Order: sequence, then C-alpha cells, then structure tokens
Amino acid sequence: MQKSDCSQIDASTIEMRVWTEVCALLSSPERLAAMAEDWAGMAATSRVNHADRIAELEEQLAGQDAAIQATVLAAARKSGGVAKAINQAIEQLEK
Repeated sequence: MQKSDCSQIDASTIEMRVWTEVCALLSSPERLAAMAEDWAGMAATSRVNHADRIAELEEQLAGQDAAIQATVLAAARKSGGVAKAINQAIEQLEK
C-alpha cells in the first residue's frame, strides 16, 4: 500500500472510517445480502458472454501448451547427452 505525502489528508481518520464501514457491513447480514443481490443483478445484465470468453481462453491455453511442447522437444533434441528413453518419449509425442 502506498502512503500519501499530502499533509492535508488525515490518513488515520480515513482509515478508521473505512474500517468502521467494513466492520458494519460484515456485521449486517441484510447489507451483505443486498450487496450480493446487486452484484448478481449487475452480472446478469453484463454484456460479457462468459461461454465465449472461456472458449477464447481455452484456445489461448492450447496454443501456449503447443508452444511449450515444441520448445521442450527442441531443447531435448539439442542437448548433447539425451538418453535413449527421452528420445523415444519425444518420438511418441511427435506421432
């Protein structure tokens, strides 16, 4: 957390006020439920298509996995003392 150098801001007072509100919120089930309902309402009206976003992220992950695999295979081929078992494993991955 970054502290402000502004001498006109009373950080202790602000911090006390924030913590007072946090404690009040956490001690009020009704306020927490209302906040959760508000959030759920916002999420329901959000224009984000979560299924499309998940599919997009999965596609990115697949591309990254392929790049990692190619890098590992290239590194294994370049290393001078690659054991026969590693070479066989690489051949199996390439099939």
